[in-house]
Amino acid sequence: MVTLKEVYDAVDSFYPFALQEPWDNSGVQIGFQAQTVSKIALSVDVTPGIIKECKSNNVDLLISHHPSFFRATASISEATPQGILAGCLTGMLTESRLMHISCHTSADKARYGVADVFIELLGLDQAMPIIPEPHDGTLGIGRIGNLENATTLLQLAHTLKSIIPETSRPLLVAGDARRTVQRVAILPGAGDSEFTAVRRANADVYITSDLRHHPALDQLTLNYTPEVNGDLALIDVPHSAVESVFLRKFELLLEDRVKGVEILNLSDVNTDPWNFAV
Repeated sequence: MVTLKEVYDAVDSFYPFALQEPWDNSGVQIGFQAQTVSKIALSVDVTPGIIKECKSNNVDLLISHHPSFFRATASISEATPQGILAGCLTGMLTESRLMHISCHTSADKARYGVADVFIELLGLDQAMPIIPEPHDGTLGIGRIGNLENATTLLQLAHTLKSIIPETSRPLLVAGDARRTVQRVAILPGAGDSEFTAVRRANADVYITSDLRHHPALDQLTLNYTPEVNGDLALIDVPHSAVESVFLRKFELLLEDRVKGVEILNLSDVNTDPWNFAV
């Protein structure tokens, strides 16, 4: 029988938990090392819908990209909104007899992780992290590289749309649709804190998620400032959709290192919070 510790060690071998950001909470969320695992589900988020899928498919270990315990929670009680949320998720996970591991910024930074899978799909050459790790410049947050053939901003947006799962939210693009782009920066997940590094790397376009109004508007204004590098276009993609693309690679890596367990890929379960657009 395979134990939770054996699965954890396997994941740690390709998405090292030591890579995670100081504020992150990757690792075992619920479970004990000696517990046995027969079926694993992979997902981006931990939601009631994902837990229901796990329960109906007799899954005993959920490995998600995002943690179930993300922000600091002092107690699981009605004392705070975070305590209520933690209690809700914990209750559903334990009621479904689910162990839970999160692999968040460790998978963002690692080889074959969230960003690496995307640059492969886009065909970026000589891609390197936007924010490299101090001890290894090939690892880090985001990736930036060059398309083999330059394209228009509009065509790149259509290419992205064909890669990621469909949600009710469209891709949002800022920039001249006809302009030529070749140097592409991508940071799957929320990325409006890394504009300085993206501009320093001379990107033509920045692909990320959860762009807020004012930071995005500031970047478009900076395009008119001669002291700032380049004319940066922006593409905002749905957060969970862009991150779900890496789950197939995750599945293959896990199959190679953990034998004797069944793996269920839940990338087709839409966890985007928006149900419809009008």
